[in-house]
Amino acid sequence: MKPFVFVIALLLTFFVPVVSAQKGDDLRQKYGAPDEKGRYHVRPNIGMKVETSEDGRPSRAIIQRLDIDDFPRWDNPKLMPTEEAQAVIAEVVPVSKRGKLRGTGRFAFSCIGSQVWHYDQVTITVDTRCEAQGGGTYDAVVHWK
Repeated sequence: MKPFVFVIALLLTFFVPVVSAQKGDDLRQKYGAPDEKGRYHVRPNIGMKVETSEDGRPSRAIIQRLDIDDFPRWDNPKLMPTEEAQAVIAEVVPVSKRGKLRGTGRFAFSCIGSQVWHYDQVTITVDTRCEAQGGGTYDAVVHWK
């Protein structure tokens, strides 16, 4: 049942159109060059992989721990602190550049939750673990429209 939450969140975010964001050069200036896996190091042990559109603008950013591949997705004992994930999202897409909030959604199964915010300019999805099991954020995904 746990992977079901992740699939729903991904489906919701993939079917949203994509435009306007920071240029890749802006990201390099802010965070340095991406590592060998294409991730910008945005905080200690937190990376952001950015997919770009044909015109070179970011279309999707995935923010997660750099060591995410070392653990099974939902059994990862080490997650990003939620405050850090929120701070990175605020840097990458400040509230002033999101546009009007059009809607929100939340899915929760067992101790895993997924929250989605739909704005005029972006859709943000954040997957978290409940506080009863230590809290934290698995990942955050930003889609530019």
